[in-house]
Amino acid sequence: MSRSLPQTDAIARAIWDFTLALYDADGVQGACLDLQNRHGLGVSALLALTGLGAMGWTASTPAALDDALRGAESWQHEVIEVIRDARQAIKAQGAAQALPDASALRGQVMHCEIEAERLQQRLLIAEWVRHATPPATPPDKAEAAELAGDHAFRYLARYTQSLDAADQAAVDALLAPLREGRVAPPRP
Repeated sequence: MSRSLPQTDAIARAIWDFTLALYDADGVQGACLDLQNRHGLGVSALLALTGLGAMGWTASTPAALDDALRGAESWQHEVIEVIRDARQAIKAQGAAQALPDASALRGQVMHCEIEAERLQQRLLIAEWVRHATPPATPPDKAEAAELAGDHAFRYLARYTQSLDAADQAAVDALLAPLREGRVAPPRP
């Protein structure tokens, strides 16, 4: 068993808790879904990278981000998006067919989608720990927000050639709870 496994598990738990808190903060869900809908990026990966940045983890090389995201993006396309499509189809078909139990099934599938997103973060973090540089000391609040923003923009740049005002506004909304201290940086 790898020596980094306990570290990876602790980081994954801290990042998941951070993800839930950040996503629940005012304005974040809408900003994330806007980026997902306009660019096709994975919200779970975006939030994991934002959390890793807030922890002070940095990519050791430009290829480190690519290496860390390879499995996570495959999981995004092959698992999360398939589950999301099924959830959305259940909603549409349940309404069209007037199936009273479709809502309960949709809730179960949504639970599976959230679990798939948690597992995606675990995949990404396991690779990140192998390819990135841990912080010597935890960053202060301002540095945590700056590093989180850097990670968010680097991930977004994988999906668009040029960032526009809507992208900037979405990332600003994503980072606001961290900058304002409404959500604390993750700590394993």
